[in-house]
Amino acid sequence: MGKPIIITYSTISKYDVESFSLYLKQGSHSEKLFTFKKSDGELFDSANSIQFSIPNESNLIGTEAYVEAYIKDENGAYTRKESSKFTIEQNTEVPKVFTPYKDVFTQQYNNYPSDTRQHETDNYVKKAILDENGLVHLLVEQIAWWWGKDSRGHTTYNNRNWRYYYMTYNPKTGAKSTPIIMFENQMIDNGNLPPERYSDFIMSGDTLIMITSNSNSNQVKKYELNGSSVSTSTLLTGSDFDSYSLVNYKNKTYLTYRHRSGSSENWRPKAKEIYPSLGGDFNIVNHYYGSSLTIKNEIVSFYAKGITFKLDSDMRAIESTKYSISGTDNYLENYLRGDIKIYDSNVKEMYIDNDEKLFLLKSDNSKEQLFHLDDSDIANSGKGQQRIEAAVYQDRVMVVHELAPNSQQYKVVIYNRQTKRSGSTIIGNKIYGFGEVYSNVDLNSKKQIVIANPDGKYDSYAQLITADLADGFGLEAPTVHIDTEVRIVKVNESMTINWSMEKESSKLDHFKVYKVVNGVTTLLDTINNTSTREYTYRQNSSNENIISLKVMAFTNDGESSSDQITLRVTKPLQIISFTVDKNVIDLDEPLKFSWEVIEGYNNLYKGYKKCSDDMDWSEIFETDAKTKIYAVNDFSGVCQFKITSGESERILSDSVQIDGKVYQFKENSFTPTGEYTVNGGLIDFSWETEFDENVEFDLFIKKLGESSLKKVTSTMSRMYQLDANMGNTFQWQVSFEYDGKTVSSPIMNVTLKSLDKPTILEGNFTYKNGKPTITLKMSDLPSSEEYEVFRSQYTNQFRSIGTTTSITFEDENIKSNESYSYYVVTNKNGVQSVPSNTKIVDTNYNENYDVIIDSDNYQIVSGRSMTINYHPSKQVNFEQYEIRVGTKADEVYFYTLTDKRTITIEGLEFNQNYFVEIYPTSPSGKWVATQPAKLTFSTGFDSRNIIAKAIISIDEVATDHVSFSWDSIPNADKYTVLRSENGEEYESLGIVEETAFTDGINLVEGAKYRYKVKAFNGGSFTVSDESNEVVPVPVSVVDTDRDGIPDDVDLDDDNDGISDLDEIKYGLDSLDASDAEVDSDGDGVSNLDEIKAGTNLTDKNDYPQSKMSNEQKALFMLLLNRSIELNKDNVESSGQNSNQHMSIPALLMIESLQQKEEK
Repeated sequence: MGKPIIITYSTISKYDVESFSLYLKQGSHSEKLFTFKKSDGELFDSANSIQFSIPNESNLIGTEAYVEAYIKDENGAYTRKESSKFTIEQNTEVPKVFTPYKDVFTQQYNNYPSDTRQHETDNYVKKAILDENGLVHLLVEQIAWWWGKDSRGHTTYNNRNWRYYYMTYNPKTGAKSTPIIMFENQMIDNGNLPPERYSDFIMSGDTLIMITSNSNSNQVKKYELNGSSVSTSTLLTGSDFDSYSLVNYKNKTYLTYRHRSGSSENWRPKAKEIYPSLGGDFNIVNHYYGSSLTIKNEIVSFYAKGITFKLDSDMRAIESTKYSISGTDNYLENYLRGDIKIYDSNVKEMYIDNDEKLFLLKSDNSKEQLFHLDDSDIANSGKGQQRIEAAVYQDRVMVVHELAPNSQQYKVVIYNRQTKRSGSTIIGNKIYGFGEVYSNVDLNSKKQIVIANPDGKYDSYAQLITADLADGFGLEAPTVHIDTEVRIVKVNESMTINWSMEKESSKLDHFKVYKVVNGVTTLLDTINNTSTREYTYRQNSSNENIISLKVMAFTNDGESSSDQITLRVTKPLQIISFTVDKNVIDLDEPLKFSWEVIEGYNNLYKGYKKCSDDMDWSEIFETDAKTKIYAVNDFSGVCQFKITSGESERILSDSVQIDGKVYQFKENSFTPTGEYTVNGGLIDFSWETEFDENVEFDLFIKKLGESSLKKVTSTMSRMYQLDANMGNTFQWQVSFEYDGKTVSSPIMNVTLKSLDKPTILEGNFTYKNGKPTITLKMSDLPSSEEYEVFRSQYTNQFRSIGTTTSITFEDENIKSNESYSYYVVTNKNGVQSVPSNTKIVDTNYNENYDVIIDSDNYQIVSGRSMTINYHPSKQVNFEQYEIRVGTKADEVYFYTLTDKRTITIEGLEFNQNYFVEIYPTSPSGKWVATQPAKLTFSTGFDSRNIIAKAIISIDEVATDHVSFSWDSIPNADKYTVLRSENGEEYESLGIVEETAFTDGINLVEGAKYRYKVKAFNGGSFTVSDESNEVVPVPVSVVDTDRDGIPDDVDLDDDNDGISDLDEIKYGLDSLDASDAEVDSDGDGVSNLDEIKAGTNLTDKNDYPQSKMSNEQKALFMLLLNRSIELNKDNVESSGQNSNQHMSIPALLMIESLQQKEEK
């Protein structure tokens, strides 16, 4: 069982073979090995050798096994043929890399009470731990049974005694340590289990720690082995604890357990340090995700829900690192339960999907697909948990699980992460199958394995088997493949077969080449040169029809693999004639082809056709006879035919006219075929025909694992759509009927591909910039171009609301106090994935919460600002805070409104007490807490030292004021401005914070004025030097343009935009503003525009150049002239002057442009 078997057959048939099958039978049980159907479009091989593996089916075990061949031709004739009988045995072998089964503990219990009978001792490995040195640590459970008698001689209940021994075993040397009793108890005259029972054991360095739990006292005890002595202590007492386990974390050993208190919402996963010291208990995470958890590599995994957290140095979950593979807190449909060791730092955990396929969750939360557990419990039941022991290495993954269903064996799988290939072996004959694979099996980082109890739990000996799997099973190499594709060998000629090795190995020792004829194997050659990859064979015999050539590769330890090809023995020939019985036929009418040859032996002939619409020859039949009756039903028109055999061929001299309409499918018109990318979770089936009439089509599907095609629908259309629930691969076919005949398409093989299904990880309701907003976070799928988001409200009718290339999407088109449902799809190259999970988000505003201030109360602030941090008392979907500040507890005033969790209060006075109140508010600014969060702080004395002095600059002097300024002085808060008149004492003009001041004084002619500035803060001050002397002189009070500046100091007296100097230069009147609009030189540009442009306003050849292109000028003039004409028409109709309706700048521009155009 599980070993290869080679079945060689040859057939003789006058007519075409319609079907051919091979069955493996034992008694009434039958397993189909092979099936050929002509309707599949394949050519039948009349002779072949096929290799199979004996199915792992217990009903096949026995001495009366045989292979039955069933063959039927196109006319319905059939026959059956049985092989000779042989024996199929249970495969109990294991690869040589495994050690033989080792009995490690065989002690018998020797403390039976007197006057008892039926003594029995069972020994069993309770748990095996394989350390990094390859040493196996064992906890052996020994159960002693006996029956006693009461005073009347009647048999009492059975009595049992439990002992737990610790010992070690070295697989390399076979050395065993002396067993030490860790714990013992018994039940007398009672068939129940004892109240104190084993829970777990672990090695903390060289120290063994075992724990028990007592259902009567509700205590958890620790048994610690130091040297040869065992110490005991109580770790927990209480009825609310269960699910105990031991874990090593950062050189400490912890007890993990579940604390059940009140409703499940209040349950928590807890832990406490128990070695090297005893610590207090703590929550691993502040939420309940089920009792199923493992801790490894600073990750806690709640594997039944697919949720992970990173752990801090104290083994507490970091809440912000939560990740869920489903995007929810729900239990997974399928999950793995067991000890999965991770020796690759880029991997977090291993999971199993709903198709029973294992995958790795990487550190970046991406997935690496592995392989299917096709013969596991979960594959047999369809869903649930799969018990497993596994280890993940950088180059491979090792998995151990129980075979299913109802198996008593372990399957060990080694999967290569680079080549994506796996090998496996079966261990054990009667394992104890109560889900203890993770206690019975252990793997270390060096790819070593120990498997305990492979031949049963309750027996007189405790047994194990070990292996070093660093190089695999030893069966992976070498594997030989014959690469030659030729399937004919000619008599008296030679041919060369070539082979390759799937994996080169230093263990490869030699090759052997065999010839197989009618089941008789003959050695042709032994090749000791392991670099050789070919063999030349000469066919000398003309009495052999079919032969097989087999190549076997051998290792130096006797392992081998083989491959073979089957060849038809032929003799070259020459076709000398080729005829057909008719030149004109109707569809479905037969043609009889005949041909004659010279010489030849055991040859195959192939017939071809090429009709009027064909570009190339197409094969239509194959036969080993020299005549062929062929019914034409799939092509029409004027056709040519030819016959070939080897290198000889002959074309029919005359064409054949085939009349009728072909009711057939068009070739290569079928979708899907090969690899097919699923669009939106749907498969689009389509096909085309050679005719246009309406017929009914039947669509057939064969899913993986099904025995035959099954009809799924009938349709009048040439396309159909189905859900993509076919599995990874499937077959399909379409057919129709006409004139009482069925026409079927070829069978299409399809491998489905799909865009990865996205997951909405989070859906959060918040307010952003005062607007209610829902933010979705999706799983990161590099294979997609974009995410498309669909939303529904109140109904199940979803509509697309937008796309994003980011993994987040914000929906602002929502309202408060509503409920919205979302799903997303990924799009790429016009293909859409299946929808994600549906995420429901409520937009209810939570108005009842308080503010918690994180900053310390009663601080003394050294500067003039204070930063305060705070946060809401619970999770809320909108945050806004009103900050109020005052210098008295009962007098605080509005400071600001903010959505930030920090505020910096500026401009504080020194040596002052301050009182702060913080209110949470609604979006409208309404307080949502009855009491604010309060904070009191004080500012210290001002210790800033002012060193610099202000330097005053006089900016402006007028008859009624003096303006001056100075540079800002470091550490100064305010400035006192001082004035002295005619050398008198300085008097204060006021205190300012700015660095400029205007003294509104009416200056007295002949008086002298000086100014000083005193810079100060709460702790120091400086006084500036005196300013320059300000001495007013007599000034004119004439102000022509009434701009407040007397003409004597005004640079533009008439305020017409031309300075007095320019007006004097060009002979204009500095007190007449109208000359600015005059064109003094007649060049079309006003005096003011020429001054602005820097041109001479008395030279008509010097004027501002236009920046417009010729095209722009032409367009501008066209529009302008048209405007003028329209304006004139309007004016003339009203009898008014057109210039009265146009502004002076417009007239000037018109006149200027007209003058330029005239030039």
